[in-house]
Amino acid sequence: MHIDQRYLTQYLIKHGAISPEQALKHCEGIPGAPIRDITQLKNTVLAINRDISRQGFKLVWKFCEVTKQELLIWTNTKRDDIALHQLSFTPIELQYFHTIMEEILSDESHRLPYPAVLNLTSGLTSQFSRDSGQKAFQSWVANGYFVQLDDYVYLGPRLIVEFTTYLKSKFPEQTCKLCSELVFTGKSCSLCHKLLHNYCLDKYLARENKCPSCRKAWVEQTDEADDWNGSSE
Repeated sequence: MHIDQRYLTQYLIKHGAISPEQALKHCEGIPGAPIRDITQLKNTVLAINRDISRQGFKLVWKFCEVTKQELLIWTNTKRDDIALHQLSFTPIELQYFHTIMEEILSDESHRLPYPAVLNLTSGLTSQFSRDSGQKAFQSWVANGYFVQLDDYVYLGPRLIVEFTTYLKSKFPEQTCKLCSELVFTGKSCSLCHKLLHNYCLDKYLARENKCPSCRKAWVEQTDEADDWNGSSE
């Protein structure tokens, strides 16, 4: 692996999920081989993936619907269930992580108020304090597993990528009609209530003004709760 690839790989292992801007800024410091633009960055990512795929890892570009930001994510491709984190989480942290994820998934809007996330620690062992939960949670936000915005918590892009198989098996209807990837935040059709990624829908509506699911004239659902979540029928 070349020095530029090692430099970027080590940074991603540490941070989990980074923006292209963060990657380029970090790679300015590569001795003798800086990565100067997005084209070089994407070519470096391709080269890294060729090297790490045999080890069960992959760098993935993922657009975050909540923050409207593209991210580069370090992902584990060996397993996509909660057990893949057993080496890096303590058993109680693993339980807390799983609890947060399941509570978000069970909520109609697929988001939770931040105080509610911290309150979930009360259902765990007394040895796991609210402060311990807050520290663990913030590390997961920093690594792209969850997104915290305007005092709400959402599934993060890294969690969605690594848990794709599990999430699709549990929520087979939560796929975007336009890209077939999981969608938990976006815009819904007012007629069929199908949820679509914002970025997929924007590109689609630029050339056609019909819902890609029901094929009726596109009218966005404006109910506040359903702006964040929808289901296919």
